[in-house]
Amino acid sequence: MALAIAMTISLFLIQLTIFHRKMRSFLENSIVFFGVSIFIMNYLTIITWNMKFISTSDDNTLFLTFLLHRNLITPLIIILFINTVSMLTSRKAKFGFFACTLLIMHTFNLGSVYLKVEVYNEWNFFLAIMMDCILLLIGLAMLKFVMMLGRREHYEGL
Repeated sequence: MALAIAMTISLFLIQLTIFHRKMRSFLENSIVFFGVSIFIMNYLTIITWNMKFISTSDDNTLFLTFLLHRNLITPLIIILFINTVSMLTSRKAKFGFFACTLLIMHTFNLGSVYLKVEVYNEWNFFLAIMMDCILLLIGLAMLKFVMMLGRREHYEGL
């Protein structure tokens, strides 16, 4: 059941990402996607296997769900977040969208715990929220860095 839910959410997020009105190019979105994916993979690998805070399921379908969540769902949510935030103008709207995205990400984390995809040895609500905030802020910082590099390349080319 968890795999079917993860695949449905993944397909929905892929379609939403493709048809979402973007202000950023495919290259900028790809760089942010892969940078966030690499950070998430390294973070979760350290947490899962080295520090033993999380134990993943031994069931193959649940482990595939864990991989889908780690490598596709969370980076796509971050891409949608940064593309939408870059279109918003007021600070209230940006903060509200940040809070909504944080709620969605945390709901996915709670679903992973409920469906026994991830089993935490010591689960901490504040730490999970803080990690989701850090992921969103890393996505924004990477977008700003990529945009700065693009502007620099444009000005050096003139």
